[in-house]
Amino acid sequence: MSRATGSYAGILALSLILALVAGVLSGGLRPVYTGRVMEDASVILVSPGSQEFDTWLGMITGSSILAIVVALIAFFRAPELLGPRMLAWVTFCSLLGAFTIVGISDVVAHLVHPVPAGDALEIGEEYAFVPQVTLHWGVVIAPYLALLTYWSAAVLIRPGRSPVPEEGTGDPVPTIPGSAV
Repeated sequence: MSRATGSYAGILALSLILALVAGVLSGGLRPVYTGRVMEDASVILVSPGSQEFDTWLGMITGSSILAIVVALIAFFRAPELLGPRMLAWVTFCSLLGAFTIVGISDVVAHLVHPVPAGDALEIGEEYAFVPQVTLHWGVVIAPYLALLTYWSAAVLIRPGRSPVPEEGTGDPVPTIPGSAV
């Protein structure tokens, strides 16, 4: 196996492992609605707020942070692969990561807060339930930020060099090509 293949596989594995961990955390900590069963078999919400929006925003924020981290790791750990292929690969892996976070989060949330059977519902009792959350177009935010991060790093930082000079090396701070500094 070549170093390039290993780097591509490593980026995919890193993306999926981070997404798996984030999905488990997201599912376990997902906000829930609390409802009270009334005499006419209807359920009245007891907990205020918009748990769907909170969950949606949390998933987008989490997947975006992970996408940025993966893009920076790909840039700094595999500078020899700098180019459009790695840019596309980082974007694709971030998209897979975003879908993984959503899927794993749903599974874990429903395991932590299972829906009670219909005959187990008692009048006057309160039950916690997880609202259905779909990211729709929000799922493309993380890949976009990964693409933007990787591209920005490629434009602003010369490969193989740290963005901050190491003490005693005499390396100047990298600058934007064409700038006066």
